[in-house]
Amino acid sequence: HCGPKPKLMGDVLKAGDLIRLQAEADQHWMLAEIPAASAGFVALDPETGAIRALVGGFDFAHDSKFNHVTQAERQPGSGFKPFLYSAALDHGFTLATMINDSPVVVKNGVKEGVDWRPQNYEKHFGGPMRLRMALVHSVNLVSIRLIEALGPENVLKYASRFGLPTQNWSPTPSMALGSYTLTPLELVGGFSAFVNGGFRITPYVITEVDNGDNAVLYSHPSVNLCDTCPMDSPDPSVAPRIITPQNAFLMRSALRDVVRMGTGVRAYRALKRDDIGGKTGTTNEQRDAWFTGFGPGWVATAWVGFDDNAPLGHREVGGTAALPIWTDFMKVMLPPPTDKPHVPPPGVTEVMINPDTGNRLPKGASGGVREYFDTTRGPADESGLSAPIPADVVPQNLMNDLF
Repeated sequence: HCGPKPKLMGDVLKAGDLIRLQAEADQHWMLAEIPAASAGFVALDPETGAIRALVGGFDFAHDSKFNHVTQAERQPGSGFKPFLYSAALDHGFTLATMINDSPVVVKNGVKEGVDWRPQNYEKHFGGPMRLRMALVHSVNLVSIRLIEALGPENVLKYASRFGLPTQNWSPTPSMALGSYTLTPLELVGGFSAFVNGGFRITPYVITEVDNGDNAVLYSHPSVNLCDTCPMDSPDPSVAPRIITPQNAFLMRSALRDVVRMGTGVRAYRALKRDDIGGKTGTTNEQRDAWFTGFGPGWVATAWVGFDDNAPLGHREVGGTAALPIWTDFMKVMLPPPTDKPHVPPPGVTEVMINPDTGNRLPKGASGGVREYFDTTRGPADESGLSAPIPADVVPQNLMNDLF
């Protein structure tokens, strides 16, 4: 607004103006405006896939009839990283594995003969760091080293088990930074596996249809979380296991730290509870902003962007543009917090480690931090490497960069 501060309603409005009002608490009303950017929001029951809230846009009549939750294919940016980190945990890495956050050059990373030099969002480097902290702070260069170590083809195949549209993607290193598109519904559906203990659910809208005379024409079958069903089961009533309970627990633990002290910290400040977690996502030039997160009984994704793919503006990232939508919803929908501890499943143990090396802390030593480990992939003694990564997982030319 330019000019003097308005003093009267007539300084702002005139007869014939069309105004929008927004209902507030205590029967108050506020002036509202049509946003220039678009947005989408979807919330699921992570145990069943039931869609419990869906907003495809600002206004169906005015905005468009385009459903940004089911139809908008957008780059998730760092919102893809949890799937990459889950793959790493499944292939010998631990949350204490040390990987170097330093400049990296990907040969032929753009196209044949053109190298790619990816950067961190903040344009600086942190040196060797634990995988947990790399996810907490969404460090791009660690993710690039991870996908190079695992192999883009392996990561692509691994991501497909979450129901992501990998049939439209190519196995390239840029996949680690969420360069390929998906819809908010596909993202939240895949993310649900971290929340429900490792099962792939199929999102659905309709629970039951009757003919008005109490005759049921259709009833959605009860969802069966199935440990032994094949991953590619076409039956929507079957939720097959796609990751181990240990993997799912470790990912939830890391994603809670994203909210406690990382890129999603605004969610913790807004809700002030320890049973939430999530991951931000931002694409180049802030063209897409995401936040996907969970709380007791809920998993939800918020996306913000322009339909013409224009930049949102400087610093309009997932943690500032999309996350507030998620927190406003969760403030209303989450049950009251409890003191129930986050008990790890069998096969996960808690160990004191040296935060600078990722190694087990000697008895009696101080300055350690607690870390969870799959008992088959525990930390070494102080003199050893922090994680026994199988040799066939890490190409030899990356060993010096990883450690």
